[in-house]
Amino acid sequence: MLGIDTYSLKSFRWNVFQLLDYAAAQNLKAVQASAVNFESLSDDYLNKAKAHAKSRNIRLEPGFNCISTLAKSWNAAQGTPQKYLADAIRATKTLEAKAFRVFIASPADRAAGTTPDAFIEDVVKSCKAVRAQAEDAQVKIAIENHGEFHSRHIRTIIEQAGPSYVAACYDAGNPVLTAEDPLAALETLAPHIVTAHIRDSIVFPHPDGAAIQWVAMGEGVIDLKTLTKRFHELC
Repeated sequence: MLGIDTYSLKSFRWNVFQLLDYAAAQNLKAVQASAVNFESLSDDYLNKAKAHAKSRNIRLEPGFNCISTLAKSWNAAQGTPQKYLADAIRATKTLEAKAFRVFIASPADRAAGTTPDAFIEDVVKSCKAVRAQAEDAQVKIAIENHGEFHSRHIRTIIEQAGPSYVAACYDAGNPVLTAEDPLAALETLAPHIVTAHIRDSIVFPHPDGAAIQWVAMGEGVIDLKTLTKRFHELC
């Protein structure tokens, strides 16, 4: 099912209704809307968004943010990771979606020296605290490989927390942030992928070694034909 991650359109500052209309105009069938696109997470607002998506024949899936207090990206206004995840589960169930995207950290956290093991322990604990809510709602917590560490660490979190309610949001553009081949990351996460971002990156020489940049599809170094073929085979 082809759709858009609204993060790619964030400069427009559209709300979820405008984004759904845009997706419908492009004949897309799915939208992963970032939390910022929802002006409210009240049941009334979410039900209106759900109805609007159904009227456009679009599957609407929410995308939430950082779920670890160890990360520089953590927003203290979210309360605790457990509360944030519980709120996300409720919103996702109201939207009748099957999963919601979250992330753990960023390359800045690697640079700061926070270890993968510390994040694994922290996130597994938070996920286990909401296991009952997620399983009761039949909703999966889809963790994105966000450039903080290798895909095998994401897989470890999923396996330790429990794949019945924790899954992967595969991002093809982020593995290069950890010097990982996007195809290798796909192979690692494939059994757990429930939603995905397919995009491109370029790697180029830099005085300090190498640098990367996200680029338009087809203008980067990712073999998109092979990636797409393998994605269809595995997912």
